[in-house]
Amino acid sequence: MLDIHAIKQLSKQGQHQQAINAASKLVKSDAKNTAFLDCYGFVLITAGDFGKAIKVYQKLIRLFPNKIDYLFALAICHTNLNHFNEAQDHYLKLIALQPDDFKYKMNYGVLLREHGQYDEAETYLKKAHENNPQFAEILHNLAINYERQEQFTDALNTYDQVLAIDPNHYRALSNQGHVYIQMDDLNKAEEKFKASLAINPQYNNGLNNLGLMHLYKGEMDQAKSVFHEVIKTHPYDGKGYFNLSNLDNLTGDELADVITGLEARINNNEITAFLDKGLFALAQFYQKQKNTQKLEAYYLKGNQVMARQRVYDHHKTQQEFKHWHDFSMAQPVVDHPHQDQKVIFIIGMPRSGTTLLESVLASHPDISAGDELPYLNESFNKALKNLPSKIMALSAENLAEIVDRFHQKTERLYQGKKYLIDKLPHNFKWAPLIAQLFPQSKIIHCYRDAMDNCWSLFRANFEQGHEYCFNMRALGQYYAQYQHLMQAYEAHLGEKMLSLCYDDLVQNPQEESRRIFDYLGMGDFEFDESKRGEGYFSTTASAAQVQDQISTKSLQGWRRHDEFLKPVLAALQKQQARLGLPVYQD
Repeated sequence: MLDIHAIKQLSKQGQHQQAINAASKLVKSDAKNTAFLDCYGFVLITAGDFGKAIKVYQKLIRLFPNKIDYLFALAICHTNLNHFNEAQDHYLKLIALQPDDFKYKMNYGVLLREHGQYDEAETYLKKAHENNPQFAEILHNLAINYERQEQFTDALNTYDQVLAIDPNHYRALSNQGHVYIQMDDLNKAEEKFKASLAINPQYNNGLNNLGLMHLYKGEMDQAKSVFHEVIKTHPYDGKGYFNLSNLDNLTGDELADVITGLEARINNNEITAFLDKGLFALAQFYQKQKNTQKLEAYYLKGNQVMARQRVYDHHKTQQEFKHWHDFSMAQPVVDHPHQDQKVIFIIGMPRSGTTLLESVLASHPDISAGDELPYLNESFNKALKNLPSKIMALSAENLAEIVDRFHQKTERLYQGKKYLIDKLPHNFKWAPLIAQLFPQSKIIHCYRDAMDNCWSLFRANFEQGHEYCFNMRALGQYYAQYQHLMQAYEAHLGEKMLSLCYDDLVQNPQEESRRIFDYLGMGDFEFDESKRGEGYFSTTASAAQVQDQISTKSLQGWRRHDEFLKPVLAALQKQQARLGLPVYQD
């Protein structure tokens, strides 16, 4: 029987199942031996089986309630399982027990950051830095915190502080490159990615970032080459396959080879990181081969993985839609100094054509493309969450602060142009309030065939949120709720909002673009498809597609999968009927 040291070495070498089996034998030989239990918990955490590890450490913590190592292990497990409250309780206890130990404050700061509590995260990360000023990783996490808030100058400066302590911190260099992408400086981004990879040529995120940067530049052959390098050096990580699957320039032989390798690794349970992305990638590779049976099977498996991670609650969602409506309609008229700010808000469901529409609008010399700006959605969500029960109206002061924050965050993005585009699709939740707060702005509601939109959403694999996308029934229900809300908003706003059908835009781009620019008061502009996308790139799921010419090939694409998508259609039609909406005719 292996001893504890040998078992932990197996675990550190990635031989997880052997380590788990050996540790389990130790525990069975003496179930009350705390060292054996601790070893078993350690290998479970290393293997990523946090649910089982929690049970082990809960046994240990009952015996030793203030044992630092056990509390820390539980905090790590709850963090990885997205159990915020439990993880927070353990970190706060650790900080109280060990107030001078930086690592508990740092980890707690990261937990807060990953749950959008940026101010609190900054406080704890700075406290950790005071405890250990020369530990670069604290500053690295603080820089990420600044980057998430789009405080780009602070982020870049803090990454520089990391590099002053550790010049070989390749992750900080790569993250600086990511900041420059968000600042639309792709050349500087490329410089940083290459500097990162010069230190660690096999750094996974650095390679993926470099490939995405080439994609944003429209350099598809370079992007393909980099993503091939990713899957060569990291064959058990699904992210590289997923990025490669978004390209349309794979040869038939390349496609066949990557499918063979990826499918074998999935079937052998060898994809140990980002399994969902590996499954979605395989579905997209089979989609390129037009293998309907296989693509449907792997999209379903990928969505099932995500549905277990992000659970959809229909009752809660129904309440949220009601709250969005009531909140948006209840706010008082506010006099603020940014009444004249001109923004074009593109709203609608994700994957409804918003990126294509932005690329059309950005071809006008007086319009700057801002991509998906999170500021209003963050502010309104936070304000709504903090309102007392049954009270929907904010104070005039609070509303003015929200507008002022938006103005400060977006001022740099105009680049001397008249209009700025904010195309965050889920701003649809706040359409009446946006129209009220920004009287000189324009709102364009982009929509498409409901089932085409749902089919596209089911294939999207969003990085965060969007719980409704991963379950067919939930997808149909959510979409009908969205339609019901927008029906009310369209009646309320009238000509203050332009509704644009994606299907019409791709079938008649000249006619529809003329209607759009007339609405914007730019009717003398003639849209030129050949110039669409010049100087424009998108960091959304549509990044590759925006490089293509306008096409009708996706219209009614869901019908090639009508049997597979029956649960979506049934849920959509049932919810539409309940809400008194026109029922989708299949």
